[in-house]
Amino acid sequence: MDRKISLSWFLSLSFLGIALLPVVGYAFLSLSFFGKGLDSIISANLAQAVQLYAADIPAAGRRGLQNVNGLEIAPRWEDMPAEVRDNLTPPLREGALYKYDLGSWPDPPQQLNFVMRVRADGQDYYVRQGVRQEDASPLVGRQMAETVRILLGVSAVTVAALFLFTRLLIRKVSRPAKALADWAAELDEQRLKETPPDFCYPELNKLAALIRKSLVAEHRSLERERLFLQYSSHELRTPISVVLAATELLRKIMSRRGTDREMEKSIVQRIDRAGHTMTHLVETLLWLGRDVAEMPAPGMVDVDALLKEIVHDTNKLYIEKDLKFVLETAPCRMLLPEAAARIVLGNVVRNAFQHTLRGIIHISQHGGVVEVVNYMARESDLAGDIGFGLGLELTRRLTARLDWLYTSQAFPGRNVVTVRLSETVALPC
Repeated sequence: MDRKISLSWFLSLSFLGIALLPVVGYAFLSLSFFGKGLDSIISANLAQAVQLYAADIPAAGRRGLQNVNGLEIAPRWEDMPAEVRDNLTPPLREGALYKYDLGSWPDPPQQLNFVMRVRADGQDYYVRQGVRQEDASPLVGRQMAETVRILLGVSAVTVAALFLFTRLLIRKVSRPAKALADWAAELDEQRLKETPPDFCYPELNKLAALIRKSLVAEHRSLERERLFLQYSSHELRTPISVVLAATELLRKIMSRRGTDREMEKSIVQRIDRAGHTMTHLVETLLWLGRDVAEMPAPGMVDVDALLKEIVHDTNKLYIEKDLKFVLETAPCRMLLPEAAARIVLGNVVRNAFQHTLRGIIHISQHGGVVEVVNYMARESDLAGDIGFGLGLELTRRLTARLDWLYTSQAFPGRNVVTVRLSETVALPC
């Protein structure tokens, strides 16, 4: 699993990395200046030695390569040792210090050579000083070590101070942010009525006000929806009860008068089924509107019989269309909330009949899987987005809440919808 770094540590390391750049740069700059300082001292010593050489030795004696107090001095470049001529290329700039060593990296140099061209008494002189590692002045070594220790100590203290300052800064900012997150996580209906606490910074206070305003608006919207569902369900139950009571009364009157012909019976049965469907629909809508985890009460449902009934009733509504349907079912009983199953299957089947102008509708059911496919007679019959299953928000919400599989796919010339009903306990199909 990919673990992500926290925001506080990310900012701390970022600030520390940015601060380390000038620290490291100044450390190298200090070492560079230290080296240039040593070069300046050596240059001054070499120039002073040549001046003394020219002043003390007569002009007639200044010929060839001479060794003066460990320094090699010559008035001509050709008089310098072959080692110097092989490692440096004339002309050498007057007063410039040239360095070379005979070692190879990564081995440390055993001898460092300094060469310089100095003008004294109107004549140029070449001087070389070779410094071996074992002959180096202990004082210079101690100074170099002391300089490095001071530089490393100052750098370490600077980095530690920067890290501590960064952590304190991030902590100063993250504490109010964490308080805001905790406050937002604990918001409920009662706390929304209270004024948000002070989170130290105006930006966080503004964010808290926006969160509270958004949640208050959402709460009011949900409250209006809940009240609407309550009022609408209350108002719908009365006319639905009247329809069901009138249907039952009509059935009794027809039975007494002996006029219950087959067509009249069919009409009354359709009215009765529609009334019960509306009752189940109201109950399902109310259940969807409540934020509860419990499922509607299930019962044993003959899936094949329910599907046949839905297709039969739906076909009568679209009898004027030039439609043909093929229905394939297999006996299956499942423990399901019947109202929800009737609504889902009814929407899928009715949408297929509604959005098919002409052609064939193929409906198949095997176990708890129901597939509805409509084939269009011509490609021109597909006008825009008329794929069935699209826009059935109720079906989507209901299947998602019940953990049923619902897919809708549009292909050239046909549309396919699949519904997979699932149950807690199922009898063998």
